[in-house]
Formats: sequence, C-alpha cells, structure tokens
Amino acid sequence: MRCVGLLIASIFLAALVFAVPNVGAVSLKIAPLRYQTTLTQGGKQKGYVDVSNPNAQAIHLKFEVQAFRQIDNQGGVEFYGDKAVSAGVLLDLDSIDLSPYEVVRLYFMIDGVKLPSGEVFAAILAHTIPNNTDGAVQAVRVGTILEITNGKAGSHSASISEFSAPFFQFGEQISAHFVVKNDDPETQGGGFRSTLNFSVKPYSSQDVQGPLVFAGHSRDVDYKTSGNYFGFVWLQTGVGSSSKGSLSFVMTGYWRWLGPMIIVACISLFVALRHTLHKKH
Repeated sequence: MRCVGLLIASIFLAALVFAVPNVGAVSLKIAPLRYQTTLTQGGKQKGYVDVSNPNAQAIHLKFEVQAFRQIDNQGGVEFYGDKAVSAGVLLDLDSIDLSPYEVVRLYFMIDGVKLPSGEVFAAILAHTIPNNTDGAVQAVRVGTILEITNGKAGSHSASISEFSAPFFQFGEQISAHFVVKNDDPETQGGGFRSTLNFSVKPYSSQDVQGPLVFAGHSRDVDYKTSGNYFGFVWLQTGVGSSSKGSLSFVMTGYWRWLGPMIIVACISLFVALRHTLHKKH
C-alpha cells in the first residue's frame, strides 16, 4: 500500500509539473532592421516597417520612437526620449493586438521641419505588453534603426587607432581586428559611417562601409574576407589619410590544399637533387 501511495503521489506531482505553462517562448520580429534616408531641408518622407507575431498566441504591442546614442566600443547603444525626435517621426499606430502569426505594416512620417538639422539617429521600437491575467507573455522589444540626414550633413573625420591580425592564417578566410575612431569632439554630437579600405597586399584592395560611430567614440571591427591567397601578405585597413596594418603568412582558398602539395614537392625535389649530387661526388 505504501508503494502504491508513493506511485500516486509521483504521478500527481508530474501532472503539476507538465501543467505549468511555457512563459519564456514569446518572440517578435521587425523588418527592416535599418532605415537610412536623406531629406532636403524641411522635407517630408513616408516609410514603413513590418512587425510580425511568430507565436501561436496573440500578443499586445506598443510602439514608440526614441533617440539613441553609442555607449561602448562594441556597438552598444542607449535609447532615450527626445521631444524633437518624437515630433519629427510620427507613427500611424501607438498600439495594436496581433493574432497568432499575424503581420502589421506600421507606417511612419518623417518631418524635416520638426527634426534637428544634420544627422538624426532614432529608432522605431515595438514591445510586447505582458498579459496580467496569466503572466504567460514575457516582455520582448525589437526595433528599426533610423539614420536620417536632414538637409546638409556635417563634415567628419575618422582614423584607425588599432590593428591586429594572426600571423599564420589557414582556411577559407583571412581575418583581422581593428578599431575605427570618430575624431569629432563628443560635444559636437552625431555620428557617421566612414568608407574603409581593406587591403591584402599585393593581392587585392576593396572599399567597405564602416560601422556607425558617434562623435568622440570608437568601434571594434572584426573583419573577414575570402579569397585564394598564399604567402606573406601585408594586411591593412585605412580611412582617409589614416591607416594601420601588419604582416601575415596566409594559405587560404584552394591554396590551403595546393600550397602544401607544392611545398612537399619542392622538398622532395631538393632531397632528390642533393642525393644525386652526393652520389656523383
């Protein structure tokens, strides 16, 4: 009887465990993740973002517009309320209930008259409102970054403050780490994306768009490029008149297979020639 009682108690406890609802499976999606535009001074532009509910349960959403600024070298940002930004980016909706797997197209109007001149950085944020009746919906927030140039953009200056790369590199890609610094004084505010040049000398050189860096701040960049490279190369990153680089020995692409074969063949040929010359003497 005691064993039967323990069995019944175990089944009862298991039923309680499996009856607990899943409270951490809520997600939310927004597209695009970045919206970049240039307005004539005082101009207007209409845009939209798509917000989707990928869950099997309905959710209640709230929308808002906030400004943001950079807070560290890894790309971390801080969102904050700004009256000019809120007035200059108007949303069609403040909130909505989304059914399971439903998508809503949220329109917005950018008003250059109400926004500050120059670069403006804002975000359209969507976040879930937990259901207080069952507590089964957790708070989730997603957003679209707005990079707006209102009128004429200001002049900017950037530099490469650090550069490093592994000396031996084998595989599909070449990698390097560098730091891009916005040399504008922090009091100037704003930020920009500089055009960076990455070179694998003497093989190749290409221009890439750098990350968004705010005035007086830096950004760490882990860069990778694919290609068929073999031998000693000079890896270098530059922006404007500033550049830094380092020497590496690389064997990538088809050279990671062909290179060792050539090296082995050369060593074998050298040994064979040496052996032949030794026999003649």
